[in-house]
Amino acid sequence: VMLVWKDILSGDEMVSDSYPHKLIMGDACLEVKAKMVTKGNEDFGIENNDEDGGALENNAESVINVVDAGKLIEVQGWTKKEFTVYVKAYLKKIVAHLKANGREDRVADFQK
Repeated sequence: VMLVWKDILSGDEMVSDSYPHKLIMGDACLEVKAKMVTKGNEDFGIENNDEDGGALENNAESVINVVDAGKLIEVQGWTKKEFTVYVKAYLKKIVAHLKANGREDRVADFQK
């Protein structure tokens, strides 16, 4: 059985237990260990991998395995202040959701 963690507000899948992980902050958050991997430019053992008979092009790119597999979108271009405002609003919604769904016991650890 594979576990898949979802965002409790949007329902979007975030990550599965196929990656090394641990629960932190009183089991309120999941820390996932990711790594850089090379994607693309695969060689399938065929002498000439393209139709023209030429060599392979170097189309490889380095990606973070968890981000790539989950098709997650990196947040870019925010200042520290903008990100803090976003996170505080998001966490406020999480706390409201926990309270509304009878999970008040999780709020104290979550707010540490």
